[in-house]
Amino acid sequence: MECSVVLLVTCRTGSDEWCAREIGDFLFSLDSNVIVEETGFPGVLQVRSCIDAGRIYGRALSGEYGFVENIIPVQRVVPLTGLLRDPLGSLSGLELPERVKVRVRMRGVRGVSRDVFTSLVKELKERGIIHDPASTRCLFIESIGDKVYIGVGYCEAIRRCF
Repeated sequence: MECSVVLLVTCRTGSDEWCAREIGDFLFSLDSNVIVEETGFPGVLQVRSCIDAGRIYGRALSGEYGFVENIIPVQRVVPLTGLLRDPLGSLSGLELPERVKVRVRMRGVRGVSRDVFTSLVKELKERGIIHDPASTRCLFIESIGDKVYIGVGYCEAIRRCF
């Protein structure tokens, strides 16, 4: 069975291997087929699972980590060209709160983040959804190469164990 990307995980600098082990070991009890892969960008991993992204995300947030920086849910994957052509259409099916902090990170594509952010905020506003930098909920738009991973999750960084 082909599993899909359900999380993006950012790691402390230079700790990708430890970070992958940490998140993989924690999620293993929920899904013994979980796969943590490098993305080609330092400090960014993707987690594949056959279990629903919401369930995996909820479980991942309940952990304490030493090397994981942030955990981003992946509820939609769209091609970069699709996002650029129809930013709001790329969000169809997502449950967005009335106020949301929009975070855009376009890896491997120079100069696009600002344009995507600006057009998304404008189109969301027209639909009655306000970009609020103080919101606890974030709309994550993360690109890796020609794929864009989209999800709604908590803005707060994950808990640390020391």
